[in-house]
Amino acid sequence: MVVRGPRAVFWRGRRWGLVPIVALGALTVGAIGYSAYGYVPVEQPLCGGTTEDGCLLRWTDVPAQDDPNILVPQCVSYCPQ
Repeated sequence: MVVRGPRAVFWRGRRWGLVPIVALGALTVGAIGYSAYGYVPVEQPLCGGTTEDGCLLRWTDVPAQDDPNILVPQCVSYCPQ
């Protein structure tokens, strides 16, 4: 399951709204560019590798909407551009 809309999580005893997925930067692996596609609600040990459709799962520090200085660790799916 990939969450493409608004996402809020409990982290360090508080509920944090995360920035929209489009606000996350792209990444490049070799000659392939990847754009952030959605949040994947799994724990860190399960976040990694490639999905069936060729997207990469990466553990990423995501800014909170309320305070961009707060970074909340999340699993993010990055798909080829």
